[in-house]
Amino acid sequence: MRRATATLGLGLLCLAGCAKVLGIDPDRYLVRCEGTVPVKILYDITGPTRDVSPHGGKATEDYLRRLNDEGGLRGCQLEIEVGDTRYDKAAALEVYQAWQAKPEWSRVPVIFAGGTPVIQTIAPLTAQDEKVIITLAQAGEFGAPQPAAHDVMVPTLNSSFSEALIPARKQSPGYPTVFFAGTDYTTSARLAASFAWRSGAQRLGFFYCSTSGFCSDPVDGAKTFLKVMGGQTKVGRDLHVELSDTEELVEQKVLAYFQQELDQKAKDGSYAMVDWVWFGNTRITLTHLGRALHRVRSQLGLEVKVIGNTFAVDEGLYAQCGEPCLGFFGMQSSPAFGDLSVPGMAALVENHQAMRQRDGEAPELYRTMAYVQGYVAAKAFQIAAERVLDAGKPLTGAALKESFESFANVQIDGFATVSATPTDHRPQSTARVFKVLVDGVEQVGQPSSVPLEADWLGW
Repeated sequence: MRRATATLGLGLLCLAGCAKVLGIDPDRYLVRCEGTVPVKILYDITGPTRDVSPHGGKATEDYLRRLNDEGGLRGCQLEIEVGDTRYDKAAALEVYQAWQAKPEWSRVPVIFAGGTPVIQTIAPLTAQDEKVIITLAQAGEFGAPQPAAHDVMVPTLNSSFSEALIPARKQSPGYPTVFFAGTDYTTSARLAASFAWRSGAQRLGFFYCSTSGFCSDPVDGAKTFLKVMGGQTKVGRDLHVELSDTEELVEQKVLAYFQQELDQKAKDGSYAMVDWVWFGNTRITLTHLGRALHRVRSQLGLEVKVIGNTFAVDEGLYAQCGEPCLGFFGMQSSPAFGDLSVPGMAALVENHQAMRQRDGEAPELYRTMAYVQGYVAAKAFQIAAERVLDAGKPLTGAALKESFESFANVQIDGFATVSATPTDHRPQSTARVFKVLVDGVEQVGQPSSVPLEADWLGW
């Protein structure tokens, strides 16, 4: 097969000269692509994050298939191949190595991939192979294209209810080929802590899994941000709610945690108990937590509010959890699925419906914010790839990386505004707060943002 290259057609140049007369915009058609472009998509289909991971993966695949239906990427058909990581490093590496052995591997410019542990595993290989990763795993460490390290003091409340500032080194090995279009998890956690603070939280506890950076890395960012804001909201104790925990085990952990809160209040009347929880995990485990907190309410008489990080709260939470999760809050960088106030949403919904029909799937599948994020990732790729072609360059991973690093407040159909430079791949710092309703979610207020500090790069 031929490498994807750029060519100019005289007829199209003529069309450009007549654009004003014809009332059309021919710019995207001036430079054509020849041959085919192999594209890989890698996400958890059958593993522990299968409740949310396929939504973004399907969205990316749906977008690229529609692009093929419309003539391809400037004329190049995309050869799409999907792999299952099972949210497992070894499984992801096995898929990646199998792809390396294929004859088209040298022509692959991009891999769409999800799962923080997966990106941590394959990113060093993609840097060697000069393949760009576009990821829905928006870990703070992935925002640093070069090695970064920062020493911070983290306010902590230990299991004995003793407060301390604990030194921590936050670092990233550097991910030169990794890009994403949403707000990183740690920045989202800072904004979540800010929302709890503004909502009058007395003490914010942190419930998260300990086995994935997706869950645990944002915690110190939220705790240090609470200290910066000051005021009445204190840092609460941590509780590990693992991806593999059963509903019964989560209930045991949560009831014990809040019984300890009551016991501490009985010992020290000035102690402010945890009344808000930041939750870092997926929808399945948040369902377990919601039901456990229902028992906390009925057995211990405590009302606890919850704000979840990305991928915990979405449009499908109420259907899975029911009344116990009603009123939970969640942070997301993307708008809700079907929010037609967003300029590009009508096209997204139309394509989603068409692809569900094509695949013989139920029309309500994947109607979530994670799907929106996967769609935005694919759109960002198209923009970056077309810029490469417009520059008259072959569509390689190196050229695609350079293109992404030229993004300066690039508008993606109203879904996101994305930037990146050779020294900073953090794309944006805006997030929305959503509240769980019976029929989905509603956005609370306007999107909020926080300046991206240099000392936050890489965590």
